[in-house]
Parts: sequence; structure tokens; C-alpha cells
Amino acid sequence: MSRNFERALLLLAGALSGVVGVALLRGGLLPLTQSVASLEDQKRCAEQAQAFFRQVQQDDANWPDAELVQNRYDPVSGVCFVRVSSYKASDPVDQFRDEVADAFTGRDYAEALIYQGEAAPNVAFCWVLDGSGQPQSCKTSEEYLHLIDRYLP
Repeated sequence: MSRNFERALLLLAGALSGVVGVALLRGGLLPLTQSVASLEDQKRCAEQAQAFFRQVQQDDANWPDAELVQNRYDPVSGVCFVRVSSYKASDPVDQFRDEVADAFTGRDYAEALIYQGEAAPNVAFCWVLDGSGQPQSCKTSEEYLHLIDRYLP
């Protein structure tokens, strides 16, 4: 196959599939990224993420310093992921609290409450759903942040 023909196939495959990029792999096409969410879906997700965040603040008086960190609509799963987080630095223990959920259904995909510091290196709870939907435990905030990349890259 000529180089120009391969490039034309790549462009055509990307245009037809809605995939942002493709690569040749042993003569076949391989998607590099998933489908791209429409601007309408992204806007709807952002608006719902704000509503979800307001509800978290209203429902949980123990989480007044929470911040809406990130949201992303995943067109493949149809989920609007939202991340709400807080970090309280205090002596001698810092508190890291975080949640990743579906902004529309409220289903949790990850959650952590970790106390950090010399006086109390303690994980109250830390888990992230793996690819099969099973909770995977984590031991540090760094590990948690790495694991939630599956939902909010």
C-alpha cells in the first residue's frame, strides 16, 4: 500500500467514525482516542455538574470548603463525570476529601477521605471503581488521583 493511500484511509476512517485520530496497526486501523462529545453534551454536563455541586454543598454541612474541580462528558458511556474535592491543611493533620460521581444520577465512581501528616497517616476510606465496576481500594491520595484518571484524564 502506498504511503499516500494509507494517509487517505486514515483521514477517511477518522471522518466516518467520529474518532479524533487513528493509526495503522498491522494493516488495520486503531482508534487513538474515543469519540468526541458534542458541544451541547459538554454544556449540559457542565450545567448539571454545577447543580450536583450545589446539592453536595446543601446536603453535607461537614463539607463547606468543597470545590468543583472538574467535569467531563464521556460520549462512549454517556456519563457526565464530576469531581468535587477539598483539602484542609491544619496542624498536625491535613485532610483530603474527594468524590467522582455521575452528575445526573449521583452514582459514585470514586471516593476518598484521607488524613495526612505525621500524627495521623490514616485512610478513612479510599476506593475507585475499576473497569469491571468493582471497587479498588487505595492507600494514598496520590494513588487515588492516579486511579481516577480513567474517568477524568
